[in-house]
Amino acid sequence: MSFITQELNHKIEFQRYETTQNDDGDIVTAWATYASAFAKVEPLGPRILQRDYFSAMAEQAEDSIKVTIRY
Repeated sequence: MSFITQELNHKIEFQRYETTQNDDGDIVTAWATYASAFAKVEPLGPRILQRDYFSAMAEQAEDSIKVTIRY
C-alpha cells in the first residue's frame, strides 16, 4: 500500500512515560517524545463508533481513529 505525500499530512509524536532525576535530585516523571512522523489520520466509521458517556458528573467523549504511517 502506498500513499502520496499529501495524504500523510498530520505530524504525530510517539511518546513514552519516563522517570528522570532533576537538578535538585527529585524524581520527576513526564511524557517524553522519542520519535515523530507524518501520518494519515481518518475516523473509523460513522457516529456508531463514537461514544459519549458520563463519569463523575463530567461529560467525556471518546472517538476511534485510524493512524497510518510509512515504515
